[in-house]
Amino acid sequence: MSRAEQTELIIQRLLPSIRQHQSSQPKLDPRAFVLGITGLQGCGKSTLASSVVESLNNVHACRAIEVSLDDFYLTHADRQRLDQNNTLLKTRGQPGTHDVRLARLILDQFVSGEKRAKAQQELAINESEISIPVFDKSLHSGCGDRLPRDLWKTVPRDPPVQVLVFEGWCLGFTPCAKDEMEKRWMAAKKQSHLQLESSALADSRFSTTTLSENSLEDLVSVNRNLEGYCNSFMGPQHLDFLVYLDTPDLSNVYTWRMQQEKALRLAKGTSMADDEVISFVKGYMPSYEMYLDDLRTGFFKDRDQKAQNKELHIMLDVSRNIVQMRSF
Repeated sequence: MSRAEQTELIIQRLLPSIRQHQSSQPKLDPRAFVLGITGLQGCGKSTLASSVVESLNNVHACRAIEVSLDDFYLTHADRQRLDQNNTLLKTRGQPGTHDVRLARLILDQFVSGEKRAKAQQELAINESEISIPVFDKSLHSGCGDRLPRDLWKTVPRDPPVQVLVFEGWCLGFTPCAKDEMEKRWMAAKKQSHLQLESSALADSRFSTTTLSENSLEDLVSVNRNLEGYCNSFMGPQHLDFLVYLDTPDLSNVYTWRMQQEKALRLAKGTSMADDEVISFVKGYMPSYEMYLDDLRTGFFKDRDQKAQNKELHIMLDVSRNIVQMRSF
């Protein structure tokens, strides 16, 4: 199945929810349908998001715009001022490395009424435009930085945006209670100890069991940041639908991310080396271990027990081919 065919297959699952939302909105000041796309590093979230936007605009006569969580990273200078004792915050990615206020203001441009007006005022933008920040991952030897304001993306507000496609690697993650975090961390510590004793731990650079390598204090800090993200701009109350790209083998993330960096190197002339990619991905792995199981049981379940057909779980093989799709 081609990428275009995969995209259309996914869109057909989305259209009923989009149309239902549109029919419920006032004609004069409608709110955009917010479609979240989440998944593992390198799985193709950004590619899918762009393909969905292109198809909605050109095939389904539905004006759509794409925004990425990556757009909201703190500047390189601000990230250097983060808690350097927390190893999880030393590279971009984890909750705590994004500008929460900026994210909320940018996303509020797509809602209706006073929130939108306030966002426009605080962003100091023309009422006829929508402004979206741009983060260049190739800057500072692959550490990345937000581009100056005059290089941000601007698009006309009219005609109204009907679908906002919001993609990001930790969309759909929900914070754990502290006692549950400690329980999972202790279980990971115990499992790691047993594996070492039995020499069962694989000698591989592509580790998918890193939770026990991090301090509980660091994990709790990231969890607290995640709670702030969910409250402010990416919890279930802020999304109308979630597409989740998954894989049965977490180690695929390393392969995918290396492929992306090689493509970036060809396009920009600079990117992370393989060893840097491995270190970078390991910075994300503890959150996969902590939050993926909950995401796989349903993102909207605790908000609306009757919520159905608001999530699409897509399982990918190492070549990013769809091997299973499940709606719930």
